[in-house]
Amino acid sequence: MISPKWRLILPVLLIGLLLGLGGCSTKKNKFMNRFWHSMNTKFNGYFNGNEALKAGMQDLIRNRHDNFTKIIPVYEYGDRSGFQAQNAQWDRAVKKGVIMIKKHSMLINGKQYNRYIDDCYLMMGIAHYFKLDFTMGIGQLRYVSESSEKKKTQDEAKIWMVRSYVEEGEMAEAATTIRRIDAEGLFPKLKPLYWASIAEYNIRNKEYEKAIQALDNAIEYEKKKKKKARYTFVKAQILQYLKDNTKAYETYAAVLKLKPEYELEFQSKINMARTAGKDSNEDLKKLLKKMLKDDKNIEYQDQIYYAIGSINLKENNKTNAILNFTKSVEVSINNKNQKGLSCLELARIYFADRKYEPAQAYYDSTATFLDKDHPEYETVVRLKENLTDVVLNIRIIQLQDSLQRLAQMDEKSLIAFLDDYVEDLKKQDEEAKFNQGNFSGNQMMESGEGKWYFYNTQALAFGRNEFKKVWGDRPLEDDWRRSNKSITSFSDVTNNEPAYNPRYDPLTYLKEVPRTDSMMKASNEMILVALFILGILY
Repeated sequence: MISPKWRLILPVLLIGLLLGLGGCSTKKNKFMNRFWHSMNTKFNGYFNGNEALKAGMQDLIRNRHDNFTKIIPVYEYGDRSGFQAQNAQWDRAVKKGVIMIKKHSMLINGKQYNRYIDDCYLMMGIAHYFKLDFTMGIGQLRYVSESSEKKKTQDEAKIWMVRSYVEEGEMAEAATTIRRIDAEGLFPKLKPLYWASIAEYNIRNKEYEKAIQALDNAIEYEKKKKKKARYTFVKAQILQYLKDNTKAYETYAAVLKLKPEYELEFQSKINMARTAGKDSNEDLKKLLKKMLKDDKNIEYQDQIYYAIGSINLKENNKTNAILNFTKSVEVSINNKNQKGLSCLELARIYFADRKYEPAQAYYDSTATFLDKDHPEYETVVRLKENLTDVVLNIRIIQLQDSLQRLAQMDEKSLIAFLDDYVEDLKKQDEEAKFNQGNFSGNQMMESGEGKWYFYNTQALAFGRNEFKKVWGDRPLEDDWRRSNKSITSFSDVTNNEPAYNPRYDPLTYLKEVPRTDSMMKASNEMILVALFILGILY
């Protein structure tokens, strides 16, 4: 009996022996020629090229960054968004394949007598898939599928053709290849690879029920727990997307039983919180709060707060939901999409409560952070734009109403009010400088209910423009600075101040107060125009 050590050494010795015999012809179909070229291909170029291919795939798996806010790719290595066209490993695999074909192909009278040449073509086809050169790769894979005499190699080439067509967006070609596989039968050991490919194909086609069936088959035939856990997680995501929360919850729990890598474990727990029934809410909140204290989850805190906020919504506890979604926005650092999702939930809450100003602010932030391929992105942008007009007209009404109330004050009270207002404004600006760079959901809400938009130049300009559209270019005020010289005495601006800033000059606001009949009439007309526009927008 030959020892394992000699099993490895013997082929090398044989190749060395044959090397001593000199180069064998690739044009003569003799045993020694076939043996020489086959062994040289298998243990030299093909082996090294295939090792490079494996290393490249491991690089993709190691560096993969899944976006868990949508259904993740079925494959461990991800999708084309993460492929590296210039990866040296792909180039090495292609180069080794080309050399082996050039030196050792025994294509005689249309028949290939080197049984490893088709493996080289398969290797090159897969490498071109990762290089995003689908045309070249599909050509090589098709050649293998039509010329190889090895059933396993044929079928593996067809499966990679399906994957290539899907990544290229050629779904009709992918479907044709799938039908061909089904008609010709499948090599049994390739079932996990095949069903994973079918699942991804169906997901891209949005045929989610078929994708679930394919994933069930992939899970059944796959032996590696790591892949089995990923397939199970994708199935759970689809069920959650289909709003079958009971089955989704059970499937996420099944992921945990497979002891997956930490990222999948964490995401499964988070999604269990989102899909759980009301009976589980308290236990899940305890679990999530415990997860907040774990140092491993520092970078995931935005997702944890989001999950707690989702539970709060299911409990109809809007107050706590707002607190937790806001906290999610505040602690989110590197996960822009999660920040977008948290802003979206806040926007929905405020919109449902007809609080359009904070709703507009959060829709605006959602449009900034959310992935553009998110299914609700276009709706978000449309709502943001519509609410921008709504908010501007609401602010015009609030501003003019505030100005009219100021116009009812006596001169002394008005001066005191404006002085206090300017001082408050300075304090707010100092606080804003101190907090500069900190993203806070509460900052978005500061323009919410009850605020007086005295220095909202956007609202003022918009109001005047809309007024002119309806009523023409009539004056909105008298020459206030000249006709109210007695009031200018309250200005605290002195020559000792560093620079004049109209923002801190009470006169800036005083000239907007409608203290004459013509200004009051213009103010009322701006309110009417804003109400008219709001009526159209609603």
